[in-house]
Amino acid sequence: MRPFHRITLFNMDPDLVSMPLSRAVLCTNCERVSNSRNLRCDVCGSGAVLALQTILDNEDPTPPEPPSPLAAYAVPLAA
Repeated sequence: MRPFHRITLFNMDPDLVSMPLSRAVLCTNCERVSNSRNLRCDVCGSGAVLALQTILDNEDPTPPEPPSPLAAYAVPLAA
């Protein structure tokens, strides 16, 4: 088994890599990005990982509601 599944090296510099976004996870423990198959960090083994595709593809299909036209005229009432 290869240590880096579906990783592409650019040039011969091991610091420049590419991986599918669907596999990329950010470990909140060691602060490394790896390509995990089981949502565990491939570097330190921690389960505290965030799937980057979920964060980066965060497109909300419903647009936000516009503010109410009456909100501009809200006047606090004295007690």
